[in-house]
Amino acid sequence: MTIPDGLEVVYSDIRKDQQGKDFVRVYGERWNDTKRRFDSFNIIFPDNSVEYDVFFDDSEVKALVEKLKGKSKLIWELAGEADAKSR
Repeated sequence: MTIPDGLEVVYSDIRKDQQGKDFVRVYGERWNDTKRRFDSFNIIFPDNSVEYDVFFDDSEVKALVEKLKGKSKLIWELAGEADAKSR
């Protein structure tokens, strides 16, 4: 998925954590012309833990998390379909 500001978002297959619970990792990155590198973040669903580099400000990350949480049902469905196809 590409967000209008150029942010590219992808997701992992459904995986299991150490406790055996399902999770999906959502990755995002966009090119930063000023720094000549990619800015990146990742979110783990369903617990919504977030890791991001210093080039995203806190308010921007909060908005991204809310936007992606709104799409979490779709992300789970797509990750589940990809997981089923890989078996």
